[in-house]
Amino acid sequence: MARARIRHTPGGGTKIDTLYYDAEQVVGSERDEEGLERDRVIQKKVTIDLYMTKAFETDTTKPTPAATRDIAFKLHCQETGDETYGTDISVMMKDIRSKLDVRFRIEWKPWFLVRIDPTRIYDGIGSGLALSWEDIHRGVAYDGSVLMRRYNRHAEIFSNRWIVKTWPENFIERGRMIAAIEATEENRLLLENAKDQVDVLRSRLVELLGPQLIMETLQALASGRSLLGYKPDQGD
Repeated sequence: MARARIRHTPGGGTKIDTLYYDAEQVVGSERDEEGLERDRVIQKKVTIDLYMTKAFETDTTKPTPAATRDIAFKLHCQETGDETYGTDISVMMKDIRSKLDVRFRIEWKPWFLVRIDPTRIYDGIGSGLALSWEDIHRGVAYDGSVLMRRYNRHAEIFSNRWIVKTWPENFIERGRMIAAIEATEENRLLLENAKDQVDVLRSRLVELLGPQLIMETLQALASGRSLLGYKPDQGD
């Protein structure tokens, strides 16, 4: 009686499916609405191929095909070279996802995006400003690029809740200069103080341009003086 021999699926096995992993990556560049060039960030799909390997038990005394002795699987990510082996695909998927999470994970840290905008004058002619800041996040992607994440307040039900783009070298938005600082408690208090100083300046303008001092103030400004630090009763 012929002795049974073990034979395996040739190569790395038979590819039976392709699975996907979501990641963010910088690809090429684009121009924004101001004509400035910036990196283009996309939500990309990383492919994970699923292979099945069989071990056959062949016996020349028995008719073909050969009986299957064992089955195993392999998950392989061509982009990163990560792979894992096993017999439980759900457990294997958790394992390779944990590897990809380490590679593609972005550690987002809270920052403040600070902006000074001119106020819109709807009636009459004039000027003004608005100091504001919003919560954003700063993170480093898998390829080393620094990203900025902002909450998408206009997102639809199926829209992305976050807008991710490259961290700009110069914060220019629609021609207006803005800045970013770390969202520490100290910096938050400093911003609150700056807001209070704007309130003080507004109150001071109300005084200097009120009925009692408006002509004196306007004449002082026409002579080259500045509103900042100007005191009608003592000069500059």
